[in-house]
Amino acid sequence: MALFISGNGTRTAESYDGSSTDAPKLVITYSANGEVEPEPVPEPPLACNDIENITGSIDGVEPESISHLPVVTDANGNLYRLTESTKSDGNNPRMMKSTNNGKSWNEVDKSNRPDIRDLEGVYQTTDGTTIYYSINTGKRTWFVSFNMSAANSEKDKWNQEEEVADDYAKSSVQYSSLAKLENGDFWIFYSFVENDKQQIAYKRRIGENDYSSEKRLDGSDKSWTGPRALSVGNTVYVFYKDEDTDRLMMKTIFENGNRSDSVRLDNNNTSKVRVPHIHPQAYELNGEKIISIAYADRNDQLIQVNITDNKAGDNVPLTSQDVLQNPEIVRNEGTVATIAKTSDALYYAWTDDNTGDILYRKQDIASGSFSNTEIFWDSGTNIAWYLYCSVKIRNECPTLACSFDVGPHEDDVGDIIYLEKSL
Repeated sequence: MALFISGNGTRTAESYDGSSTDAPKLVITYSANGEVEPEPVPEPPLACNDIENITGSIDGVEPESISHLPVVTDANGNLYRLTESTKSDGNNPRMMKSTNNGKSWNEVDKSNRPDIRDLEGVYQTTDGTTIYYSINTGKRTWFVSFNMSAANSEKDKWNQEEEVADDYAKSSVQYSSLAKLENGDFWIFYSFVENDKQQIAYKRRIGENDYSSEKRLDGSDKSWTGPRALSVGNTVYVFYKDEDTDRLMMKTIFENGNRSDSVRLDNNNTSKVRVPHIHPQAYELNGEKIISIAYADRNDQLIQVNITDNKAGDNVPLTSQDVLQNPEIVRNEGTVATIAKTSDALYYAWTDDNTGDILYRKQDIASGSFSNTEIFWDSGTNIAWYLYCSVKIRNECPTLACSFDVGPHEDDVGDIIYLEKSL
């Protein structure tokens, strides 16, 4: 065999013995002067603190009331965030997607937006390739879901759109929440007003458009606000406020539907806003299930508390300055804070009432210790409202990914910022 070659490079020759795909390959590296160019040496990976920060802008407006809408990352690395279209565009739910780590965002499946208008309180949970939402519109509560790009079928598509409750046309407090059990059922919670008392009701979703009868979370003699639900296995923990006494309460709903007695979590009352508490997180330590939640107390400080075996632990102050509450939209009335979780840490982020900056502290799960307060975003002359955060893994490094709104907060104006920074 003779080969005539000019120039530099590599040629691959295949032998053939019945199967070209199984045949061994002969690789010849050559050069014009007899010197072989060395293989390029790959650059070492960046240290985590050298990972670039990412800033983007997400089109749309925020649902009016305090919600739970952190950015979701799917198995393909795509990011998703629900927003609301402007008033002139229907005030519908819209799914925004980023394929470049949050630098730019575009709406997906616009033609199939849910036919739900004027979003108030929106709450999300995820399970594998699907995001589920409870949406309160002030008069009704809905259940909807969206398949992300890693779904087996119907990728980047809206699917279920079901009306959960529609008999509170008189009045509503605009809050909703949901939790998904391991067995596939959902508990969906929503607020309303009855006889001048704010109440929380809930239903169990057993299957498509199949719901249990409505139940009340607590007695009708008091006002209860701000349901925030979290599932652990087939058990659901619901956090809510006794507005008559400014107390933070928790109730457990078991798989069979039975409920525990209410447990008080604060030790010195909450702030006066309707939703002083934020979405909880759960983790396991030494075989124990622990739930962590934070709330604004009567002095407007952010307080953290752990719950183990339905018992509240110490109330730990997280802030030395007031946490932002009750932004200019009156019905929002909530604490601007969030908790994000990794396998070994919790990150508590909040907006400082004095500066408008986003601050955060890390809690090590194993030791329970807290880091010093750090600045996540320097607001300048702005104020960060509607703050929702999650933790991403980028280049094998954890990053804190937050979205927030700097206003103005109107149905036709949106300025939602996405910011991701290494931890």
